[in-house]
Amino acid sequence: MKTILTMTLVIVAGTTLLSAQTAPQSEKLNYFAGTWKLEIHVRQSPVSGRVFFGTEHNEWISGRSLLLSWPEEPNGFIGAGVAVMGYDAEAKTYKYHQLKNTGDDEDLSGTFSDGTWTWISIETPQSRRIVRTRLIMKEISRACYSFTVESAPNAQDWSIVMEGIATRIVPHAHQDVAFLR
Repeated sequence: MKTILTMTLVIVAGTTLLSAQTAPQSEKLNYFAGTWKLEIHVRQSPVSGRVFFGTEHNEWISGRSLLLSWPEEPNGFIGAGVAVMGYDAEAKTYKYHQLKNTGDDEDLSGTFSDGTWTWISIETPQSRRIVRTRLIMKEISRACYSFTVESAPNAQDWSIVMEGIATRIVPHAHQDVAFLR
């Protein structure tokens, strides 16, 4: 009985310590919480020169350790799917995993410095990708960031595939009809 109690206390203390270490880092992801309007300018693809608009919804899951994200775009360019962002305390990096309705998935490892997020695709044995991806997001204000998506076959010669801007959609306060009389 004493061994079980000791093990339980160690697990609870370890979990609390881990939460305390990752909470400040995970909290930086709070910048992305909410709903964002995206404007995407395509630079390199069969649809180069086109502009696409979409919406991205980001919300914390219980415990505020992971940020769940899903895009909505009427023309299907962004694609339906889901993404999860979190902080890996052991690796000391942010992680982004995206799964699209096309069956494609992508894992990115990220860093944050001076208002700039840099995400780079992670090569894994399961990865079918030949070209690496880099996503750079620059916080302009609390409600706006610019982004650039780049690709490179060798992770050295990066070229811009698309770029754009994201603006937070602020929900309007509902006016009480009693005050309108």
